[in-house]
Amino acid sequence: LQFSKEKGCDLIFVHCTSPGPFNGIDARELFVSESEMNLALLYAPPVPISMSCLAKLECARRDRTLDIEFGRKLLTAYNGGRSNPANEDAVPTENDVLKGLVLGLELGGGSTAHPDAVKSDPLDAIVTLAVFIALLDKDPMVGHKWLSQNRLSFFSIPGFKSNIHKDLMSMISKHKFLGFSEHKAEMLSLLSAKLEPLKGK
Repeated sequence: LQFSKEKGCDLIFVHCTSPGPFNGIDARELFVSESEMNLALLYAPPVPISMSCLAKLECARRDRTLDIEFGRKLLTAYNGGRSNPANEDAVPTENDVLKGLVLGLELGGGSTAHPDAVKSDPLDAIVTLAVFIALLDKDPMVGHKWLSQNRLSFFSIPGFKSNIHKDLMSMISKHKFLGFSEHKAEMLSLLSAKLEPLKGK
């Protein structure tokens, strides 16, 4: 999916309600550039909220409401103190942040674009959900409210609790057992701190 760089152009969003067939193609990086996006699953089917979340992120980027500074902190933590391993002197752009943190889910395996990816890692989607809420706005309640109002989301079910903060805390405490690096554990700690307002939700 490509967006024109011309100002004032209409945006085009394609919603693939029924994901697949995948034909053996692995999940790729999603935010290829400022004008190109790959459509892939963020969360497992059957509920097709992945495309809705990608559209929301793109809208937030266009509206300049993404919490990019926090995203840069996440990238720096995950990369062991280096904000941009490819270019130490460059500050990560909006697209660098999205490209490095919002990762496609490979059914039957981990995120192929992620350095820590392993086959059949069921925790990818949990981390991606936390990253989505944390990046969408400086206030994590904005993302939570949007998910709660989205009919494609389990959040819209009355009484539903995601336990996202609880899951993050559990992953942090068990990160060695789960095979996570110390850098990834630090990234998860930053996420849990920002998403503390969602404790019990």
